Amino acid sequence: MTLKIGIFGDSWGSGEWNHDINDYRVLHRGVEQYLVDDGYTVENYSIPAGSNHESYLKIKENHQAFDHIIWFTSEPSRDFQNWNYFYNKEKPHLELPNRNHDDLDSICKENFQRQLTETQSLCKNIMFVGGLTGARAQSVVNFTADVKDLVGYEGEEYYIHPGCFGEDAVEIVRKKYPNEVKNQENFFNFIIHNKKWFWPDGIHPNRHLHKLIYDKIKTELDGH
Repeated sequence: MTLKIGIFGDSWGSGEWNHDINDYRVLHRGVEQYLVDDGYTVENYSIPAGSNHESYLKIKENHQAFDHIIWFTSEPSRDFQNWNYFYNKEKPHLELPNRNHDDLDSICKENFQRQLTETQSLCKNIMFVGGLTGARAQSVVNFTADVKDLVGYEGEEYYIHPGCFGEDAVEIVRKKYPNEVKNQENFFNFIIHNKKWFWPDGIHPNRHLHKLIYDKIKTELDGH
């Protein structure tokens, strides 16, 4: 029987992207393509500029249709932002709880851990791939791979996008956690200069890095 795999996440789950700002698109479907090439049936729900909250909702809605789920985790601060220029409609997001916004870092971590725990209870065969935010340190049973581990980067588990997403959140964290932010910025500098794994566009894993991720996933699939 052919196994049916669902992929969820942000643009990192979509594959390798080109470098043409006037025609920005996926050049190679990454893990999805490698799965298809090996005979799996695949549906990819990854959302460019998507958040963990959006992935979590999609997994809750669709997990029963798949034998296995793969989730590329994104940066937790996106969950609390309603940036909609990719969508032309309101983006699903969470409201910050009635706590001091200076506590955003703790709020994000708590929310991310809750999402991971709940999806594990929903989906026995879910595989977590740490993308913009690592999954390794979150005590998830089904941890499969972290991109940072695969490319040999040693730094913070949490990453804050330096672009338009969560800019107000970034400023809060910059002030309270200057050393962590320095490490996060170092990671961004690492990927934009790492042509081996993150080019042609400089901010997404390319097909070669997706192959490393896929090899980890395939080992998990072969073990079931």
